[in-house]
Amino acid sequence: MTPEDQHDVEKFLEGIAFFLRLTPEQIREHMKVHKEDAFSTIRHFTGQGSALCTRQGRDHLGLIVQRRVYALLNGKNIDCEEVLHEMSEHIGRSLREGGQNGESEEDVFERVLASALKTVEDQQRASIYHFPCVLAGAKSPEEFAIGPVRFTLASLFETQLASLGSTELEFDEGIRDANFIDYIRQFGWIVSVKVPSCSRRIAEGRAELAARTGINIVRVWFGLGHGTRMRLVHTEPATSTFSKFLVQSDKQISLSWSRTAEGASVVDGWFSQVNVEHHKLVSWLLRDIVFDERSEIVERLIDALSWFGDAAFEPSPGAKIAKLVMLLERLTTTTKRFSKRRFCRRIAILASDSDADFSAKYWGAYDFYNARSAIAHGSSSQSSSKHWSALRQAQPLVTNSIFGAMEVYSLIRFRRPGTPRSLQAFFEQQEKRWSTFSNPLDAELVARDKQRGF
Repeated sequence: MTPEDQHDVEKFLEGIAFFLRLTPEQIREHMKVHKEDAFSTIRHFTGQGSALCTRQGRDHLGLIVQRRVYALLNGKNIDCEEVLHEMSEHIGRSLREGGQNGESEEDVFERVLASALKTVEDQQRASIYHFPCVLAGAKSPEEFAIGPVRFTLASLFETQLASLGSTELEFDEGIRDANFIDYIRQFGWIVSVKVPSCSRRIAEGRAELAARTGINIVRVWFGLGHGTRMRLVHTEPATSTFSKFLVQSDKQISLSWSRTAEGASVVDGWFSQVNVEHHKLVSWLLRDIVFDERSEIVERLIDALSWFGDAAFEPSPGAKIAKLVMLLERLTTTTKRFSKRRFCRRIAILASDSDADFSAKYWGAYDFYNARSAIAHGSSSQSSSKHWSALRQAQPLVTNSIFGAMEVYSLIRFRRPGTPRSLQAFFEQQEKRWSTFSNPLDAELVARDKQRGF
């Protein structure tokens, strides 16, 4: 054991010994002040019932578990809480029996920890999570995949689910319940995510993140206007699809109602129009999520796509703009100090289709950032109708920036010869390349801001 481990073992044992010195009445008085200790227990030394431990003592046991799990090659697949639970179930009795057999406390801890790790690893299974989601009103395609994430119409999923009943799979009773079938039907789609072998809580987290990111990718393909109601049902909020209200006027009171269709209003066969290269890139991105191979650029893309999804839910144009600018900042800001010139240069680098397009994208980023600043600093209302025009103009800029960042992800991930190894290195390389174009634009930006009083 390391000195750090030994320290945590001592603190854990102190947490157990603390309650052994108290009478039942003293324990009750202690719990009135330190309520958190009431939920901090381990299995009793006899193997029956529970033994009290201070919260601080149990936290030190958790620190040992975390260090050992994180040091393992497959540690990212192991849930520390599961290992801690296993240790809590066996450490008390093992310490008692080990002491009777002359075994040192350190040896007992090592033995119980190794056993707990093995138990948790043996329980790991590869899994497929099926989440109800809202996607599109179109019925074609009925099914499509983006890497490990598959989207299926609820009606088709019902058929597939029924066919699984003829295999050796055991079905929970609730799966065949009419309420469950009605539940998935009302949302229209199922998103299924294949997750490699890992602890259950970790698998669920990865599956949810991959599913949400997959939906956000489809949002980008459709455009912001189509993404208002698209969502992973159990994790993201949405307004009611059906509402009723009363209107009182001219001595009359009447009932009014409205209904909103679930899913994006797009034509059948829309998936065939998706750019093949974009599809390949996002398939790799989702694969990296379910395998938890989340580099800096992967984290940035997840966040950027999440901001895009958040913007789709916002009812006011100003709030949409604010979140889309945060998306762009997440893709371009690699230093602690922000610079508007650097922001505009880097957006132009990501979003430009050609040399001739660079200047237009630079000033597009400038205008969009200024629109956000006016909203954020209070000089313009977030609900002002003029912001809708700014949103429409900025849509291509935002989507091009996202897929430009996807291409950077590809360069970094596959480490082709001569390519940068980080987003910062990519931008440094590209800023040198574009300096002939960008230097005059930077000077003009400073002049424009000065004229505007900045």
